[in-house]
Amino acid sequence: MAESEEIDVVERIISNWEKTHGDTRSSILTMHLCIEYRINKIIEKRFKNPNALDKLGFANKIRVLDGLGVVGQKDIKDLKILNEARNFFAHDLDVDSQEFEQKFLEKIKELSFYHSFSMIKPIYPFNVYSFATMIILRLLLLAKDEPLTKNQESTAS
Repeated sequence: MAESEEIDVVERIISNWEKTHGDTRSSILTMHLCIEYRINKIIEKRFKNPNALDKLGFANKIRVLDGLGVVGQKDIKDLKILNEARNFFAHDLDVDSQEFEQKFLEKIKELSFYHSFSMIKPIYPFNVYSFATMIILRLLLLAKDEPLTKNQESTAS
């Protein structure tokens, strides 16, 4: 897929995100899909047989991304945190409870740049999640995702 086509796909996903009309669960799941789509594209371009990885879940895709070395360790950690926070929304029915909001906030506080929001009151965890998603998505869009050259393959082993 050409880079312009890929950007078009991401723009369509973001457009769908905007259509969630403030539904937090839908927004978070859609943002997560944007990140997963981009990780899939990086994996497809770096592996000779990417279909062998079709059944990987998101957590394992993060491990593959880590192994490829296309993003830094801080970003890998933030991806894991975003995934855990996303899982709260995907697997918990009562997302409107005080207990759920507190659990989500505590997870969001683990993001590497959360402290930079400390001067903003009140802090809305959803806004921090959204901001983190956009940062990670931009990073993944800029990541080198070409297949390793023969020279790079020999030095990597």
